[in-house]
Amino acid sequence: MSSMISLPGGLLVAALLLIAALMLLYFQRLKIKDQKAAKARVAQVRESIQLNRNQLDKRHNYLNTYNFLAYNLNEVLIIQPEIAVR
Repeated sequence: MSSMISLPGGLLVAALLLIAALMLLYFQRLKIKDQKAAKARVAQVRESIQLNRNQLDKRHNYLNTYNFLAYNLNEVLIIQPEIAVR
C-alpha cells in the first residue's frame, strides 16, 4: 500500500474535480457578493460627491450675486461710537 488513501484512480480524480468545482463556485459567489458591495459603496460615494458639488454650486451662485462693495461701504458708513477719532 503506497498511499494512505486507497481509492481507485478514477474515483480520486472525480473527488478532486468535485472539490475544485465546489471551491470555484464558493469563490465565484464570494466575488459576486464583493462586487455588489463595491457597487453599492461607489453609488453612495457618487451620491455624496454630487450633493457636495450641488452645495458648492449653490454657494458659488450666492457669492456671485452678493455685492461685497455695497455691503462694505454700508458697514464703513455706520457710526461706531466705540472708536475714538483723533
